[in-house]
Amino acid sequence: NVSKGYRQRIGLAQALIGNPQVLILDEPTSGLDPKQIIEMRDLIISLKSERMILLSSHILSEINTIADRVIIINKGQIVADNTISDLSKNLIHGKKIITRIRGKKQNICELLDNNFNGVLNITNIKENLEPNTVDMVIESRSSDFDLREKIFEFAYKNNLVLLMLKPFDISLEEVFLKITNEDKDNINSDINNLNLEVNIKSNQEDELEDKKNKNQIEEDE
Repeated sequence: NVSKGYRQRIGLAQALIGNPQVLILDEPTSGLDPKQIIEMRDLIISLKSERMILLSSHILSEINTIADRVIIINKGQIVADNTISDLSKNLIHGKKIITRIRGKKQNICELLDNNFNGVLNITNIKENLEPNTVDMVIESRSSDFDLREKIFEFAYKNNLVLLMLKPFDISLEEVFLKITNEDKDNINSDINNLNLEVNIKSNQEDELEDKKNKNQIEEDE
């Protein structure tokens, strides 16, 4: 008898013996210790340049590290098929930038409100992650509006020290939850619409039956 992790590695070795052009892996890091997980991921990454690899996993950090393209399946239906970066972009309507500026929150927010026409929203405001600093996520109104240059000009113009400026990306976990929840909402909406149609039809049938009964009573009279 061998451990599950050892069986995983033996299974991969057996699959590679025939030098296949398509390699299908199901939870390849299951049962491995942290060191073995890293080794397995590095091996899979090295193999994907030579062949197509279809990898199934519920460990989304693993998919994020290895995959070039992601297919998300929910209740037996494909609900997303794209690169990770494009999935993220499609769920963020405008561009979002994480910034860290040295200064006081109230002063910086007031200056931003007065100097930016292209800003849709300012969220996740946190103070003093470094001494006397403000962190925030600034979202543009359009994906075509590049915030980076505007934020740099804003900091320079107002004598502020810009300590950090980087794109805001949502994680694959957030992408998965948002897409599957939206799909669930759509299903619930379809069910509600179907129930409404059934109720309307039932009410119409009841009204028709009442009308027939009324007509019958009038004829009897």
